[in-house]
Amino acid sequence: MDDERSAMRRDAEAAFRAGLAAVDPRAAVARSFAGPGVVDLAAGRLELASFARVRVAAVGKAATGMAEAWRAHAGAPSEGLVVAPRADPVEGFRALAGEHPVPGPGSLEAGEALLALAAAADAEDLFVLLLSGGASALAEAPRVPLSDLRATTRLLLASGAPIDVVNTVRRRLSRLKGGGLAEAAGRGTVATLAISDVVGDDPAAIGSGPTVPDPSPPGAARAALEARGLLAKLPASVARVLADEPPPPRAAPRGGFRLVASNATAVDAARAALAARGWRVAPALALAGEARDAGRAFAARALAERGPVALVAGGETTVSLGLDAGVGGRNQETALAMVEGLAGRRVVALVAGTDGVDGPTHAAGAFADGTSLERARAAGLDVPAALARHASTHVFATLDDLFVTGPTGTNVADLAIALSREDGP
Repeated sequence: MDDERSAMRRDAEAAFRAGLAAVDPRAAVARSFAGPGVVDLAAGRLELASFARVRVAAVGKAATGMAEAWRAHAGAPSEGLVVAPRADPVEGFRALAGEHPVPGPGSLEAGEALLALAAAADAEDLFVLLLSGGASALAEAPRVPLSDLRATTRLLLASGAPIDVVNTVRRRLSRLKGGGLAEAAGRGTVATLAISDVVGDDPAAIGSGPTVPDPSPPGAARAALEARGLLAKLPASVARVLADEPPPPRAAPRGGFRLVASNATAVDAARAALAARGWRVAPALALAGEARDAGRAFAARALAERGPVALVAGGETTVSLGLDAGVGGRNQETALAMVEGLAGRRVVALVAGTDGVDGPTHAAGAFADGTSLERARAAGLDVPAALARHASTHVFATLDDLFVTGPTGTNVADLAIALSREDGP
């Protein structure tokens, strides 16, 4: 690898890791404390000592770190529960593992445990939810059989539906989501600290809003499924629930909600890291839409700037899978879609998920640069054909361009970073 390309890769990776550091769950939760035992929420402060009991549930890919931070700054809760991809122990908390991205038996056990913990609260108690991305699948209390919920989730994910649409359907099929967890807490005070993995940071979309009333109007879930041609493919139990009158609106709980970290937090930190390394940094961009379209657009945007320049985009793309889909993830597909446009250009790009997991692969994402197409052809790889089959992992594994971090313990969607030394269009 030539020196310039190596240096640009190092800068891109350093920027990505700076973004990760900015959304570290321990630091994020720590920022919500105004002092020992005092939590700052958007609606005001909560003095933990004023409650008879404080019950704490941490749910999502950042749950373990968030629970550890709570214990460090507030002490052990009266009762605690952590639901994460792995049941790593946290002192003072019961640890459970749920499944992701499709809920499983562990998710159901976790969902019932969450509802029971909330239901134990009375008027003198505080129930705290430490919420992060991945919670929608990791904990569930469905209104339909698990097998039918799993089939519906797979249909939605394969359709390329954006996460807000997926969560609209999830809320209607759940006793936990759309404010169900807060409702279970009854007269207790409910406070939520959230790390957002959704574009726009809508509280109702983060983890499908366990402590936030469902804002979607009647019929929204059915309409979203019908628009994607999925209504006729639903299991009978799901179709029946969606056809029935929706559950009554859930009132907003007593307490408050605070966003402690988001994709924008990571984007800002990545941009600052690149500026510190001497790059001129363009305004932040959104990463959204079909992955292949987003990748081509991001490559074109990088080439439209006069270099040297750094671009950072944040968000989440989707992939609409066909019957002949290969192995890959949305970030690797976004990077693969950049390869042809960057051919022969002095540009290095890194696209990766902040959770360290890209679809059903072991990588967080991949690098693409001006030499990727030439190297792929030399290895006998057909990039357009791989893109058509959503088979990005084999290409980048062959080129040794996969970006592997392992699970990061946080989740604020994805980052795309492009560094260009081109003279401009």
